[in-house]
Amino acid sequence: MIATNAAIEHYKLIPDGYRDVVRWQQRGQKAVAESAILHSAIYNCTRFP
Repeated sequence: MIATNAAIEHYKLIPDGYRDVVRWQQRGQKAVAESAILHSAIYNCTRFP
């Protein structure tokens, strides 16, 4: 719990702008992963009707 509290305190020290950048990067990575899954599913459907 102490480590978690330290992490929360450290997170509070990070400027909001940087936090937003990190959030956007994570969202971007998730979107890329989802589109890759979608593309492979479409590819498989067209390849094996």
